[in-house]
Amino acid sequence: MQRRHLVALAAIGCAVGCGAAADELIGVPNRTSTAPAGWFGGSSVEGNFFVGFDRGIRHTGGVAGFIEAASVATEGFGVLAQQVKADRYRGQRVRWSGWVRGRELGSLGGGLWMRIDGPGTLQGFDNMLDRPLLGTSGWHEVAVVLDVPANAIGIAIGALVAGPGELVVDDLKLEIVGKDIGATSPLVAAASGVDSATTANNYARSNLSPVNLDFEDNRASASRNHHGTLAFGADYFTTSPKRARRPSWPATSTGE
Repeated sequence: MQRRHLVALAAIGCAVGCGAAADELIGVPNRTSTAPAGWFGGSSVEGNFFVGFDRGIRHTGGVAGFIEAASVATEGFGVLAQQVKADRYRGQRVRWSGWVRGRELGSLGGGLWMRIDGPGTLQGFDNMLDRPLLGTSGWHEVAVVLDVPANAIGIAIGALVAGPGELVVDDLKLEIVGKDIGATSPLVAAASGVDSATTANNYARSNLSPVNLDFEDNRASASRNHHGTLAFGADYFTTSPKRARRPSWPATSTGE
């Protein structure tokens, strides 16, 4: 009798606990492979990744963003990204955070990423590839935290998948935090190989704050392709700043 009681309790516990976990993975993708308004996206190898917005799987609201590998044998990486001027964040510690849901992430995995560009220097960088999101998981919050120097020019932010699998992201935030919040990648600035004027020009038309972080404005981005080959070097998103080469900041290629 006691054993049956314990089994019943275990079953109830699983119905509540396991069911809650399972509920997080419920949802049928309803995707449009077009970079959402305010974002650009693409693949390091043309056709290997798709990015856009998903009306079927989302954390809150009606829409989320996604990055999806084209096959289980996919190589390279796919990104969603945007950039802002550093004006409002100079001299501050900033946190780039959001809710993520991964499915069958393999190889190098996925995560959020942020980089800080200064005059002739890459001043900060974190793409979570030292603590990647791997496998399949329900919705949970992740973050990267970096210090923005007083002479920073711009900040690039986004999400990334390197290898097979998919990542859905929603309810992102870029916010100033106190020094009691630890930096996730306290790295020393490294030469970027790009002069100050070029870097400033790359960010000249950027917003002062990021936009459409909940993806509810699900219109297609007017100026960025959704699955063309990225016109950046791969090291822009995936290499330690000690070795990263800062290319110019072009639009993605204008393929289909």
